[in-house]
Amino acid sequence: MNEVENALTRGDCTTALIHSTRLYESPYSDNRIRMLYVSSQGCRAGINMYEVYEELTNLNAMNPLAEFVRIFSSLPSDTKMQSTWFAMDALQSVLIPGTVVSLPDRTLSQSFNPGSINYQDLTSDAKVYGLFLSMATLGTTLNRKGNLATTELDWVKVGVSNQTKFNNVSNDTSEAACSIASAYLMFLDSAGAIQNMLPAAPAAAVSLAVTTLSTVQTLGTDFCTQGFINPLETPNAATTYSALQCSEAMRRLRYRASCAESPVISMIATGILIGVDQIWQ
Repeated sequence: MNEVENALTRGDCTTALIHSTRLYESPYSDNRIRMLYVSSQGCRAGINMYEVYEELTNLNAMNPLAEFVRIFSSLPSDTKMQSTWFAMDALQSVLIPGTVVSLPDRTLSQSFNPGSINYQDLTSDAKVYGLFLSMATLGTTLNRKGNLATTELDWVKVGVSNQTKFNNVSNDTSEAACSIASAYLMFLDSAGAIQNMLPAAPAAAVSLAVTTLSTVQTLGTDFCTQGFINPLETPNAATTYSALQCSEAMRRLRYRASCAESPVISMIATGILIGVDQIWQ
């Protein structure tokens, strides 16, 4: 573990990831190893907590998604986007010692690093890192999977029917669509958990960003329960779901690979992506 910590200190992300992966994938994995693995993936994704902290101080919180895209660039030739995804999975396994996770709330249950979709189950360090990681996931994934020229997501672009939007998200084998929706929820969760820990300027920016983004969650629920976002849109031909089913799906969507688990989760994700697309404009 000292090798990983030393590599991270000198910014050698590759060496840190090689050693931390070996430990993370072993039966000896524990919270310290998991956080080192998360930090190594974050290092590869370009997360520098001191630099991002400074960015938060001057964040244009009226357009937070555009800010995340600016701060966390990514190109097809790098692995930044994928690193944020792997880090998200691992972060959910950094649990408060003694936490008992119910079966429906578990993630990676067959691995050496079982986790939880409940944000309150995470350690304080994991909650803090989650804010920066969610920003990086949104930034890199929108850079790679969004149309930067039009700031539009192809899955839910204007002019496409609601049925097609739902089909696009449901059939997205890249996991990018669900990862964006999951990272959005992680940002809201982590911001709420650590906002009181931040000094005045970044706390105010995070608070305003949460206000700007919070309406997206309502769109996700509306799309799930009603099949449409406002009365001017044609109802989705796909099956709609009860408020309880949609609420449970919203919780489960914290796990970024959950869209493949059931159509109701894909419905929630579709609504969230529609909201992300609207706010990103």
